[in-house]
Amino acid sequence: MELAAVNSPATAFVAGLVTSLHCVGMCGPLSCALLPRRGESTDLRQVTTVYHVSRLLSYAALGGIAGAIGRMPLLWVSTSALRWLPWFLVLFFVALALRWDRYLPRIPALTRFSFHLHSWTRRHTRTQAAAALGAATPLLPCGPLYFILSLGLLSGSWLRGTEMMLAFGLGTIP
Repeated sequence: MELAAVNSPATAFVAGLVTSLHCVGMCGPLSCALLPRRGESTDLRQVTTVYHVSRLLSYAALGGIAGAIGRMPLLWVSTSALRWLPWFLVLFFVALALRWDRYLPRIPALTRFSFHLHSWTRRHTRTQAAAALGAATPLLPCGPLYFILSLGLLSGSWLRGTEMMLAFGLGTIP
């Protein structure tokens, strides 16, 4: 199969739709923690919209960076070696599925960032917290997100990477 057949924004959007149930189970509790409680004057639609808009902007920025970075290795690697890259990605995601990542050392900076973000959101309004959490969502460990991000990386273009991640993010909204 040709890589171009699966490396399109339409495919990323469908992947987002298919994995949206996964998103509800994994990120849903985080986003629900931001919802206004009974008696609060914060508008539910405003908090939800701010969360999704900041999440989509963050996905798009990450996709653009991945696409721009992906261009460099594509220039350095021969065409014959590139045909093995998708298989390497398959092995990587199988390793994640088998939870081999738990044997890797934790990144202390991400743990500190998570703690600071949690502390920051408690001191700010629900809308501000929704914007911060939406922007940080792409940093969460997520197999489907990493897979689409790797396709954005393989695109070799900041624009294509942005399109891939934005389409995936739009698919995950439902």
